Amino acid sequence: MKKIITVLLAGALALTGTAHAAFPDKPVKIILQLPVGSGPDVVSRKVAEQLSIKWGQPVTIENKPGGNGIVALEAYNKEPGNGYTLLVAGVGEIITYPILTRNEKNVANLEILFPMLHSEMMLITSPKNKTLADVREAFKKNPTFGSWGVASPPHIDGLELSNYFNVKPTHVPYKDYGQWFIDVSSGQVAWSFATMASTGKLEKAGKLQYIAITGKKRDPDYPDVPTIKELTKKDIAHLKPWVAFYVNKSAPLIVQKQLVDDITEAANSEPVVDLLISMTYKPWKPTHQETLDFFAKQKSLYQTLIKQHKISID
Repeated sequence: MKKIITVLLAGALALTGTAHAAFPDKPVKIILQLPVGSGPDVVSRKVAEQLSIKWGQPVTIENKPGGNGIVALEAYNKEPGNGYTLLVAGVGEIITYPILTRNEKNVANLEILFPMLHSEMMLITSPKNKTLADVREAFKKNPTFGSWGVASPPHIDGLELSNYFNVKPTHVPYKDYGQWFIDVSSGQVAWSFATMASTGKLEKAGKLQYIAITGKKRDPDYPDVPTIKELTKKDIAHLKPWVAFYVNKSAPLIVQKQLVDDITEAANSEPVVDLLISMTYKPWKPTHQETLDFFAKQKSLYQTLIKQHKISID
């Protein structure tokens, strides 16, 4: 009888997850949807460093940019869904994939763990343009603007600004951030929305001009840069870039919970928060339920704006 009880108890513990082997007991990989050198890449590497210290295991980053996020999604879905491979991707890209493709493939198995960072965007242009009026004139002559992907925050907000300018635009999505900003600097594209984290060094070097910020108030690091609403008197900037950690839903629940706890701790650690602030990102410390609620609200907002602007990848 004692032996039977012991066996039953072991089975119960296994079902509840309390008997699960220590996680992780081998290296962990993070597939990053964004290119090397981008703001999220820099922060992800710092979070990975903190996780590696905590876990005593290597945590590596594998960048898979391109294809409007599809390259990273396809790569991630080829990995075992056991929690040893994580995905870092834009919240917008995960939300818009099934809307644009009319297919849940590649995202149906994703569980959001933690929204690592977010940022307002700057309206950037060539240094020869100093005012919004200059940008409008440049746009009339060359009706192009750039972004990092279809239905991304700078694409959707770019369509809003194009409507304000009363210009029918050509949208240019970029895989390579370096080429994107070179084209903005040279006037190959008239303007773009992009984060301060990705463009700050270029602005300080005089390669790009900041015209406005998308937030509701001016940024303390750039007090002379007005908000879009100050300049246009309209609410035409609805979205901001959010980047989050995801895991395959098939990973054991106890592993998912540990990942939520450990990634939250790492992302809120002093080294990461200091880095976020230095890069003009806005730290946020949500509970997991707040993370889930936030994702649901973002999904509703994207659905509305994509339908409103008739965005597709056809």
